[in-house]
Amino acid sequence: MIMEPILQAKKICKCFTRPTRVDVLKDVSLELYPGQSVAIMGASGEGKSTLLHILGTLEAPDSGDLLIAGISAAHNPTPLLRNRHIGFIFQGYNLLENYTTIQNILMPALISGKPIHKGTPAYQRALELLGKVDLEDRAEFSTKLLSGGEKQRVAIARALCNDPGIILADEPSGNLDHQTSKMIHDLLLHCCKDLSKALIVVTHDRELASLCDKTVQLCNGEIKCINPS
Repeated sequence: MIMEPILQAKKICKCFTRPTRVDVLKDVSLELYPGQSVAIMGASGEGKSTLLHILGTLEAPDSGDLLIAGISAAHNPTPLLRNRHIGFIFQGYNLLENYTTIQNILMPALISGKPIHKGTPAYQRALELLGKVDLEDRAEFSTKLLSGGEKQRVAIARALCNDPGIILADEPSGNLDHQTSKMIHDLLLHCCKDLSKALIVVTHDRELASLCDKTVQLCNGEIKCINPS
């Protein structure tokens, strides 16, 4: 059986016009399959985060098409696509610090309208995810009391909450020391392989890129090379 890509970017273009015109992305095409991990690398300012935001439907391209699970993002409500199919992990964690760990993990389920009180399937899944990231004893902690590594583990669990097919990570270990970074890399790749998720990670970290199935180099708004790691 031929596997279909879960994400397809076709000739994506993006430019910014102020203060002067800058062509950030030029005809970028990319496919991602279930269980596959892809690292996007490139110098600062090359458009890596912009590309990730477009792939995650947080930003619209100027031209080109994006298909998520075979559905065009241009012709369907992107918040629904995003909530059903995509989980995000950010460098700055983006947690709600006045909420507990488990409340943060449950946020995607709450946004999608699922019941999240104790005993519901969503709550049980959040508990299971806490186990996967080894934070069972932090369920009721306020996230502002957690270490950086713990916060990023919460962010990984939150990204998996709605069981999306795609995980997008923007410099997921950029704020962490080397030892904690290695733990986050191993956890992220292990979770995605274990749960058959497709992963795209923007990174400057060659060690993380080497763990991925494929590395994409972005230069002058174009994909210059795609290499197996």
